[in-house]
Amino acid sequence: MKIFLAIRDIETRTGVPINRLKWLMSAKAPEGSFPEPDAQVGIEGRVWFGWLPETVDHWHALDEFENARK
Repeated sequence: MKIFLAIRDIETRTGVPINRLKWLMSAKAPEGSFPEPDAQVGIEGRVWFGWLPETVDHWHALDEFENARK
């Protein structure tokens, strides 16, 4: 079975506050600010998204690198 991370899991794993994550996932953030989900659960009504741990780790490593360059 594959394990996918929900937004709260990403907050715990990376330390990035949930409000920041929600903004990065929103249409207001620059394109490419956060990776596309690796999974979607549900088609109609309530839909959840999930990210593989390696997707989140890769994004977080790049994000920390970019922040270190500023």
